[in-house]
Amino acid sequence: MAAQDQERRRFARDLHDGIGQELAAAKIMLDGLLQPSPIGGKDKAIGEASEIVDRAIQQVRSLSHLLHPPLLDEGGLFSALRWFLEGMAERTGIQTSLDFQPPEFPRLPAELERAVFRIVQEALTNVFRHSGARTARVTLILKKAGLFLTVRDDGKGLPERTAQLRPGSIGGWYWRYERKG
Repeated sequence: MAAQDQERRRFARDLHDGIGQELAAAKIMLDGLLQPSPIGGKDKAIGEASEIVDRAIQQVRSLSHLLHPPLLDEGGLFSALRWFLEGMAERTGIQTSLDFQPPEFPRLPAELERAVFRIVQEALTNVFRHSGARTARVTLILKKAGLFLTVRDDGKGLPERTAQLRPGSIGGWYWRYERKG
């Protein structure tokens, strides 16, 4: 419940700070067009308002894809993670890499693919917000025993006091899904 609330709060903040600001600026510009202005001033304002609306549309698309990437359903986990990591690198400047083993990674149950995608999304968001990293690497290994996920970065790590509370968790993040049977 707390995780859902935190995600909703982040979504609301992104809507307000991004799309809300873009649309407010476009509205102000369009309202200004209703006022008498020197010749040619309206063309420039219309162009600027159009650019602002284009940016707002792009933000809506990005947010909707981050909430539920269509590639996850259509192309599977590999395609969705590759898309997410490429976008993350563009948005943040953090160089990302993705390693799947085996290279011909099979489709997994839809719920598991969604869970893994969300875990990677959250882990890399934390890398961006807290680590100061320049690089991050996501590794997924599928074996008979299960699925192993590792997210590593070259960031600053945890403060020593925090690290002492969680031995064995330094230097990366590890998640394991075990197959039954």
